[in-house]
Amino acid sequence: MPKKTFTPEQIVGKLRQIEVLVSQGKTVPQACKEAGIVDQTFYRWRREYGGFQIEQAKDERATAGECTAPTCGGRSDGGKPSFERHRSGNF
Repeated sequence: MPKKTFTPEQIVGKLRQIEVLVSQGKTVPQACKEAGIVDQTFYRWRREYGGFQIEQAKDERATAGECTAPTCGGRSDGGKPSFERHRSGNF
């Protein structure tokens, strides 16, 4: 079975759908089954997109690879030179 990919807008919609079903008295696994996802996916999505509105999810998708910290200069690697990324462990 191929892996399904959901847009952030669809994820926020599914999270809201599951919240409504849970408030109606269903358990999380039952609500997830009705929404067509497994409960582990629900918990992961809730951690990532929990407080988002649909418009915020669209903005998140647009800025997914950008780093906004002042030290990284807009690079997604945190602004570290490549040798420092590989040398960061306790060797």
